[in-house]
Amino acid sequence: IEDVCERVGVTKGSLYWHFNDRTGLIREALLEHMRRLGETQLAALSDAVSSDATRDEYLLRIAGALVDPFDAEEVESRWQRLELIATSRRDPELAAIMSDIQKRHQRYLTDLMETASARGHLRPDVEPKALAAMLVSVGLGSNLLSMLGEDGPTPDAWSQFLFLMIETLFPPT
Repeated sequence: IEDVCERVGVTKGSLYWHFNDRTGLIREALLEHMRRLGETQLAALSDAVSSDATRDEYLLRIAGALVDPFDAEEVESRWQRLELIATSRRDPELAAIMSDIQKRHQRYLTDLMETASARGHLRPDVEPKALAAMLVSVGLGSNLLSMLGEDGPTPDAWSQFLFLMIETLFPPT
C-alpha cells in the first residue's frame, strides 16, 4: 500500500477513503485494467469496420483486431480477465460490475457488427448480437490454446482458421 501511495502521490488515509481495504484496491485496479483491455480491442475493431478498405484489407484488419493466442502479454491479460470473471461468481458486488462491463462490450460490439452489416461487410443472415457474443467467446476461449502446446494449432494454422472464419461472414461476391 505504501508503494502505491508513493507512486500515485496520495496519503494512506486518502487511499483508504476511496477503497475499504487492499482487496478493494486490487479489485478496482483489475476492473480498470479489464476496461482498458476491452477498449483497445473494441477500438481496433471499430477502425476496421469504419474503414473504406478493400475486402482483403478489411479481412486483414478484422483478423488483426482479434486475439493473438500466441502473444504472451495478451494471453496473460486474458487470464487476468478470466480470473476476474471466475471470482465475480462468488462476489455479488463484483458480479454486478462485471455484468455491466460485459453488457457494455456486447452492446458496442453489436453496434459495430450492425455497422459492418449496413456497409455490406456481413452476410444478411448473420445476426449481429450472435456474432458479437462469438467474438468475445473466441477471445476468452483462445487462452486454452496456450495450454495445448504441441497438441494445439501453429500460429499460421490459427491465422488461416481466423481468416476462413471471418471470410464466411462476408456476403458472396
